[in-house]
Amino acid sequence: MALREHYRRIADAAGDARLFVYLYPARTTTTVAPEQLAELAEIPTVTGAKISGLPTDRVAEYLRAVPDGFAVYSGNDVEFAAVVRAGGTGAVSGVSSVFPEPFVALRDALARGDEHAAAAVQARVEQAVAAVGGNVALIKAALARRGLPGGPTRVALDPPTPAQLDAIAAAVRDLA
Repeated sequence: MALREHYRRIADAAGDARLFVYLYPARTTTTVAPEQLAELAEIPTVTGAKISGLPTDRVAEYLRAVPDGFAVYSGNDVEFAAVVRAGGTGAVSGVSSVFPEPFVALRDALARGDEHAAAAVQARVEQAVAAVGGNVALIKAALARRGLPGGPTRVALDPPTPAQLDAIAAAVRDLA
């Protein structure tokens, strides 16, 4: 398989560096089946994967295919808790760079096994995601609103609308 050869070459070039596979079919137009990820996991330095754009039930298929100890992270901020409950390691989250508080609270609730607290904080995670989603312009506007240096976007993006700025202000007020 060409994908396996690609990762073998990366592993050879990277020495003992830990490698993570990044699966995002909507952005890459490359679909990697769970069985293919399991084959990549046989390469000693391939130690994990980030899976973006897929619902938790699909991520769970990958979790069942890979060996124990293989780290699987989700890129789906809203389904962070569901992925962890399914056996995932966690999330790689752009939204949490602006609003770490609800994500940390959710992580802690899950680690304690406190489903009541996890359910309560899930709404805060959803508010954070609704405010900025994966939109870099909105993330940078929210960072600025929090007094953090986000700088300008590096690509041409529409600036946030007044309604989006209002949602960001509410999220900063409620979540920070």
